[in-house]
Amino acid sequence: MADFKKLHLQSYSLLNRKESLKDSPYWKNLQFPITIKNSGAVTQINFSPIEPYNYLVANSTRVQVYSIKSNAPSKTPHQFHDVVRSACYRSDGQLITVGCDDATLWVIHQKHFKQVFNGHSRSVYLAKFLDNYKLFSGSDDKTVKIWDLATKSEIITFNEHEDYVRCGNKGASNDLFITGSYDHRVKLFDSRCKLSVLTMNHGDPVESVVMYPSAGVIASAGGTSIKLWDVLSGGRLMGSMNNHHKTITSLCFCDNRRRLVSASLDRHVKFYDISTNNVTYSLDYPTPLLSIDIAPDDSLIATGSIDGMLTLKHRKSDEEVDRERLEKRMRKKRSSNSSVPIIKKFQPSADGNDVTLHHRRKEMLSKYETYLKTFQYSKALDEVLETTLRTIHPEVTMTMLDELRRRQALNGALAGRTDKDLASLLTFLLKNFVPPHISTVTEVLNTVLDVYQDQLMDFPLSLIQLSKLLQVSKDRIDFIDEGLGIVGILKSIFASSNINSNII
Repeated sequence: MADFKKLHLQSYSLLNRKESLKDSPYWKNLQFPITIKNSGAVTQINFSPIEPYNYLVANSTRVQVYSIKSNAPSKTPHQFHDVVRSACYRSDGQLITVGCDDATLWVIHQKHFKQVFNGHSRSVYLAKFLDNYKLFSGSDDKTVKIWDLATKSEIITFNEHEDYVRCGNKGASNDLFITGSYDHRVKLFDSRCKLSVLTMNHGDPVESVVMYPSAGVIASAGGTSIKLWDVLSGGRLMGSMNNHHKTITSLCFCDNRRRLVSASLDRHVKFYDISTNNVTYSLDYPTPLLSIDIAPDDSLIATGSIDGMLTLKHRKSDEEVDRERLEKRMRKKRSSNSSVPIIKKFQPSADGNDVTLHHRRKEMLSKYETYLKTFQYSKALDEVLETTLRTIHPEVTMTMLDELRRRQALNGALAGRTDKDLASLLTFLLKNFVPPHISTVTEVLNTVLDVYQDQLMDFPLSLIQLSKLLQVSKDRIDFIDEGLGIVGILKSIFASSNINSNII
């Protein structure tokens, strides 16, 4: 009789556990925070995209450039006539754009050469570069403007927002940018068009907006929620994250743009995995936060609060972490009782004339594998459907279902169950109705319907879960139909481009 082979557990992509768990040690290696008191609320923080990643801090009527190595500000800060609301570096780190409460827009060279742009009538909360030659701004006068850097003149003015324009960000190309307003609207603009390209309703005054690195998703923050919008499907709402209990004030990216970061008036900073939209880590602060930014190499987290406190948290380098671990190990070794003699176990060595016999250790089987080995399929399924196992290790349950399907033993394993047991199984299938488990879930559902088709009307709990599964299936079919429509459009575009290239 052939030996029983242990189950090879499937990789479980839904929870993405490795990605989630690695954030804790990654951000726990933070040094003791450095706090710097400023004269006014810290309204904006922005890191230079060019090494050594110095950063701007806007507070009260000044903008200071801080060194990331010494955490010291420049000796001569940039002073303005009114409160500074926005400050941002250009992509080459050579120029800074600043928006103020006196309706002025400034461009500053590193050598303190200033240019002023006049055109807004109220406070300028949004001032960013579109490319090396153009910049865009948003104001409390409800307008969005694009400026020519060389001539200091307006290129175009958009009058589409109905309330204060308080935030914005550059898009995927040098022509696209997004804005957020207190009229609850998020708009996508193209500098080549006279009107906005997309409009989305967030439902609350919008405080911050960013575009995902894939360029197909926009994240907007307003109220206590972050909402995700699908640009390719015309601004369709993809989902919402409600992990704060007070207004979210700022968004940014970290970890090579694989993590979305939010800061809030509830004094928390939260890190989200952009592939699952789950919170992977959280930081607490003593005061409500207005602004946040993280260095491009993740070496520093800088936050600004309402009371003017600038908090800097440096992340330890890998070399520092390794050195601390080694020192801790050495201290533990020195503190151990060295007076006890250590007796080394005798290990005989074999020469060329000896024959070495290797002892094969008996593999220990888990309870569900023991049932599976003795063909007790129903008990094996009961074991993996136990609440703790299916919740903490769902990959075990899914692997068992797949193995029962391979052995064509699903019918026998599923038969004879109560409404409560069947509802628990359907709830698990509902949570895991995602790739790459769709084929297994579908076959298990078909088997359930075959076995219990005459009893389902007597199983109210199971009927509820089946109705939810039906709705999820419809949503996935609609999503696939939309994707196929986009594929058809792209194919026609590529076909026409090939025809044109052949004609030329």
